[in-house]
Amino acid sequence: MEPKANKHLRYIDGYKGLAIILVIIGHLNILNLGSVCNCIFFVVSGFLAVSPFKETDNRFRSIKDILYYYYGKIIRIIPSLYIVLLLVLLLTDERFMPISKNISNFFLTDMYAHLWFVQQIMFMYLITPLTTLFFSLLSRLSKFFKSNLTKAIIALIIAAVFRFFLTPDYFYFRYSSGRIVIYLHEYLIGCAVAYFYMYIKNSLLMTHISKYKFTISSLQIMILVFIFLTSDQLLTKLSPKLSRFYFGREYPLICCLIVGLLLLLMVLNEDSTAAKLFSIRPLTFFGKISLQLYLIHWFLIPYIKIENLLIKSLLLIAISSLTGYILFKINELIAKKISLPPKRLS
Repeated sequence: MEPKANKHLRYIDGYKGLAIILVIIGHLNILNLGSVCNCIFFVVSGFLAVSPFKETDNRFRSIKDILYYYYGKIIRIIPSLYIVLLLVLLLTDERFMPISKNISNFFLTDMYAHLWFVQQIMFMYLITPLTTLFFSLLSRLSKFFKSNLTKAIIALIIAAVFRFFLTPDYFYFRYSSGRIVIYLHEYLIGCAVAYFYMYIKNSLLMTHISKYKFTISSLQIMILVFIFLTSDQLLTKLSPKLSRFYFGREYPLICCLIVGLLLLLMVLNEDSTAAKLFSIRPLTFFGKISLQLYLIHWFLIPYIKIENLLIKSLLLIAISSLTGYILFKINELIAKKISLPPKRLS
């Protein structure tokens, strides 16, 4: 069943909602599934970059289109980032975050602590038009490259090449005076998932999807269980040798393929178990404000001085949700005030 307009966004938001909650409690040393959640965010970013729910993607027909896209992404992210950084600068001292680090965060040059994610996601937005144009050019070269299946395979091959050859020695961002690899391979797997979806959607395979609802739901449940079983704490109980083993970090390609498969199964059958689970309001709410939750929660942790981890995590989620929602609304207001006029259709 093909997703109806905007309906797919609910369970994709919910998917991100689960990921951000796991990130937040992971920073309290609960489950520690942050590396898997990073895979979810980057795969979803790559997936949506392809615009798989549109029949054709003509967003980038000119330089003006690209600049509109960049500006739209900037005003959805930078206001929230700058508000958080200003609050940290005004309300905390240098022991919390050195002024030099805060300044580098403003320019996205040497990110501090958890803010490395913003640098990565901005870079992915930067290359989205280039990725789209690359596959568009391939389509013009030969009929062979017009197939979405071919594009998906090419995206996977490039992802594997980037993973093994673009190491932090050559391809990196500055991070807390160190180096962090650019997660372009995870973004490209998301692109591949989108092309696989588009291939299946336009083929005879789509007509048979409804016959395998039980199989799809069962596979989704297995993937969700597997994700939770990769928790550092659960693995440590199985074997002390697995202590500090982060599946998403050690095997990022496999991890991204798994979380990408779950995403693919949801968009192929929006009545499946996972799609319904991720469509519930609390998760979609967390998903919509996931950026603001991510930005603010880290700076709240030192102020919640409670020993009980369960109470501390619930309180952190509650306070982060309230402040994150306010930040989200402020960002929306700013974005509306400074947004560019709609493009005229040519």
